[in-house]
Amino acid sequence: MDLPWPSPLRREDRWLERARSGDRGAFVRLYRSLYPPLYRFVARRVARPEDAEDVVGRLFEMLVARLDTVDTARGHVRTFLLAAARNALVDAARARREALDLEAAEPNLLELRTPLDRVLEHERAAALRARVAALGAEEQRLLGLRYGDGLGHREIAALLGLSPAAVRQRLSRTVRSLREPSPLEHGALAHDA
Repeated sequence: MDLPWPSPLRREDRWLERARSGDRGAFVRLYRSLYPPLYRFVARRVARPEDAEDVVGRLFEMLVARLDTVDTARGHVRTFLLAAARNALVDAARARREALDLEAAEPNLLELRTPLDRVLEHERAAALRARVAALGAEEQRLLGLRYGDGLGHREIAALLGLSPAAVRQRLSRTVRSLREPSPLEHGALAHDA
């Protein structure tokens, strides 16, 4: 379905085209639009914020150097940079011989109001982490890209080589499975009744 206004991805592609012809303002708009999602994507996978800033800076240097070679007919500039970010992180992890830490940081439990709130939140978080850990690698990756990185269905689809409809369906099924009580919880609920 085509919308009567341009999508952010198409707008970024147009800014790229204008930047190629020397429009610095278009490149600045492109930078401002792409920096936040790239930074979120990278920051979840590195140890320190400075490391994320370095990686994102190198991505934009690479974009400037390859401005004329990015083919928006094959994919959006945002998808191109997200794929380049993934490759840069994998290369950096191999160089350091460290595994990528793909899990998000634990919530700050000190911000809760009462000790009971802390205990309940900790139990809920532990139960959710256990349920997510029990999912398959593909489901975990989809959840990380959607909710950890804040990517849209089309961006995830382009990164994983799927259709947006397939991404939407798989994410919906995965989230639904996390909301359903586990067999142990179901048994405990039936036993309590």
